[in-house]
Amino acid sequence: MNLLAFLLIGVLSFQNGPLLTGNKDRQQFLQVSLRASALRSRGEYEKAAAALQEAKSIAEQANLDHSQRQCLMRMALLRWDLGSMAEAEALFYEAMLAFQNAGDMRASEFCAKCVKLTRLYDEGKKDRDAKYYFRSLERFQEAIALGRDTGIPDFELKCLRQQSLTYWEMGRLDSFLACNVQGLKISSEIHHDIEKGRCLNNIGITYHRQNEFAQAAEYLENALSTIRTAGDRPSEAECLSNLGLLYRDLGNYDRALYFLDSALALDKDLADCGSISTDLENIGSVFLRRGLDSRSRQDLLAGLAALQECVSIRGRSRADASAGFTVLNNIGIIYNELGEHRESRTFFHNALRAVERRDFVPEKGQILSNIAASYLYESRFDEAIRHFRESYDIGVANSLENVVIESCFGLGKCYELTHARSAAIDFYQRSISALENVRDRLSSELLTIGFSRNKLAAYQSLIGLLTAAYQNQPSPELLEQIFGFVERAKARAFLQRIQDADIDRTEWSSFHLKERQQRLTQNIAELTERLSRQDLHEGERMLIQRELEHEEDEYLRVTLGFKEQPQEGRGRAAERICSRQDVQSRILDDRTILLEYFMGEARSYLILVAKEGMELFVLGGKAELENSLRAYLKIISERSTEDAAIRGASERIGRELLPFLGGAQYPGASSLIIIPDGVLHYLPFETLRIDHEDGPRYLIEDYTVSYGPSASSILALHSMHRNRIWKKDLLAFGGPLYDPGIAQKDDAALRQGAALRRLGNGQAFDFHPLPYSQQEVREVASLFSREKVDVLVGKAASEDAIKALPLQDYRIIHLACHGLLDENRPLRSALVLSIGSEHGNDGFLEMREIYGLLTAADLIVLSACRTARGLLEHAEGPMGIARSFFFTGARSVLASLWSINDKPAVVFMRQFYRNLLAGRTAKEALRLAKLMLLQSSWSHPYYWASFVLIGDPGAE
Repeated sequence: MNLLAFLLIGVLSFQNGPLLTGNKDRQQFLQVSLRASALRSRGEYEKAAAALQEAKSIAEQANLDHSQRQCLMRMALLRWDLGSMAEAEALFYEAMLAFQNAGDMRASEFCAKCVKLTRLYDEGKKDRDAKYYFRSLERFQEAIALGRDTGIPDFELKCLRQQSLTYWEMGRLDSFLACNVQGLKISSEIHHDIEKGRCLNNIGITYHRQNEFAQAAEYLENALSTIRTAGDRPSEAECLSNLGLLYRDLGNYDRALYFLDSALALDKDLADCGSISTDLENIGSVFLRRGLDSRSRQDLLAGLAALQECVSIRGRSRADASAGFTVLNNIGIIYNELGEHRESRTFFHNALRAVERRDFVPEKGQILSNIAASYLYESRFDEAIRHFRESYDIGVANSLENVVIESCFGLGKCYELTHARSAAIDFYQRSISALENVRDRLSSELLTIGFSRNKLAAYQSLIGLLTAAYQNQPSPELLEQIFGFVERAKARAFLQRIQDADIDRTEWSSFHLKERQQRLTQNIAELTERLSRQDLHEGERMLIQRELEHEEDEYLRVTLGFKEQPQEGRGRAAERICSRQDVQSRILDDRTILLEYFMGEARSYLILVAKEGMELFVLGGKAELENSLRAYLKIISERSTEDAAIRGASERIGRELLPFLGGAQYPGASSLIIIPDGVLHYLPFETLRIDHEDGPRYLIEDYTVSYGPSASSILALHSMHRNRIWKKDLLAFGGPLYDPGIAQKDDAALRQGAALRRLGNGQAFDFHPLPYSQQEVREVASLFSREKVDVLVGKAASEDAIKALPLQDYRIIHLACHGLLDENRPLRSALVLSIGSEHGNDGFLEMREIYGLLTAADLIVLSACRTARGLLEHAEGPMGIARSFFFTGARSVLASLWSINDKPAVVFMRQFYRNLLAGRTAKEALRLAKLMLLQSSWSHPYYWASFVLIGDPGAE
């Protein structure tokens, strides 16, 4: 038994003993001492220290000498826990002398051991600062051994974390991680939230350094919550900075700035000049990354201003290497992007000398790539290749994925521009392999999208070179390679998410999840109400807005975290990418053709896959196609446009995008599966007119048409819950109540009004009643057997209801209501349901909430405005409402590209369901319904072209 435990047990044993009876001072001392023990056991160290000070004063006044000595020793341990090492050592030393004078040699020796431990701890830190790393490790190891010998885990805990920092300085990440994992275990057991938060933070930054972004986000978010609970403000600022850097590297620049600005505000409040300069450096790096991605001179200049302010605070001249190599490197990048290549190299070389002096290997590799890029911009290819090669060698030798990604891409670009095609192809492939190795380890959709957002250049360059080689000497192998890389570039986050959705989630509902969601929902509602106040000044409004965005993102992160497949069950993403053979044998039949588009800056590509063949077509570049489509997309979505204007444009675009049609190559084809890219996601291909022996005809007149994010995702959706037996055929949900005068009637209405201002971001929305919406729902429901249908209309069509229903029981889910689209903040896009709530819901079923639903539907029909649209993400497509329903477990979604007319929608949906119940597949039923409108007075594409079928075209 260790001495401290013995002493504490001794104190407790007096509670019922005769010595305390009638002794008021002893009784008072015992009560306060026990309170201090209880506070310490809960990790409330400051309060425990105050209680012990009170107990010591009582002991002094009552001449309780032994109790005074005990208090000294316990106060010393609390000072250790609070990080006041000098005070801890002084108190242990005082206690040692006191026990020695009292003749208690055992207790005196214990305190002497504690004094030695605190001195070893201090010497270990000094050795680390002096770069005597091995002696530092020896001192901490000796201190850890002494701590274990005392039996008090608090000693080992702090020494482990300090030892880990020495390992960090040495670049030994594995040992750094191991120390913090052990520290996390100890801190959790003894409820030491300050140390627990720091260990969580350190584990998070380790995973970030190793490109394990999903785990990094989890640990850092948990660290921030723990640190805030503990009230450790300096560590809170550090953790906020680490989260900012993580989201910067994931391409989520708005969220990165949110965390970094929060860290800066906290450091200013703490008057920590060193941390303030670091915050400015990090903020500058975010503006730099965003400026590179968006080619924004404004962002680059904002980054330069932040970095220069950082240098100014540090009191250094701009090109002084001691100003910090990362600052110098980032200033160099900005000058390089602004065309000041020689000036940029001045900063790069100063940064390089700084990292070489400190033997920082990863940083050296990155700076060498930046120097190479400056030479590449000047077309000095020999110098560029030399520096990229040196960077690449460092990356390979030290397993530095980021260095390999950048240097290989740079070498590929150099060799491409010098016409060394095979070498360029080789290095582009190496860059892509390293990139995918990182991306495959990301579990979250948002993390994957953010990481991939600016990583398409290697794919575009490689596909361009392979296409040139194919045109020069066609071969099936080359064409399959091109198809493979197009698939590897597209919709990887979507593919992973729908595979997660196909897991049995019968036990998914969790009390802890619901509790967390409810708390976040309440926070969002409260922030929303505060944001709606008219007396807010602009600074406060911006602060609330950013807090609100963080809570919305956190809601989605928590929800998706519960639905994600365990990492060990995922397998490599490359193994889930389908091949040409997979498409031909498992998706296509003799009448179906798959068309996959891939848009590049200079050229775009169309890959046609038929049952027995495959073709490649080269199209115009991204800007050319966007210019060609811009006016057309507008006129087909406006009913005032004359048909003649539509026909001419649709024939021209048909020739551009469907160059294979009009000939005799595929005479038996009657069905198209289209994999769009970029702005093509907004084009209903059915409206394109193609040559026919009787003259040009709309594509819909000869072909069924469906859409998907990638061929691999089509195959995954095709395989989902194929043999499921549903309890019900249809949930018909719609015709919500929209009462314009309800805004002042009750709390629920006020909540919805505040939510609308948040979702609309200040825009005005007119959610007028949909008189035909209830009719649509009832008519659709009447086509099915009554016992197989549930109908909710009017007030019953509420957000509460849809969240409470067992949605997995329905084969088809039909939702008819208003849709709200936010292309700037896609997670705020929503379906607008009935007002009136008993559970705090505001009537807006937002995208982040849809992610949390569970369905197993063959088909979800969204009879609402613009549900197929959303913020366009490179390679992923629209981040809109239709996409979110796939992640609930749906195989296919029928959604709209523009606002739809209420009355024709009723006619359209009635015909669509009649066709479906007559045994047609969803794609066939959709084509026939469109043809019916095309042959009526509603022949304008505005009426019939808005609805598109996304997902598995074979859904029934």
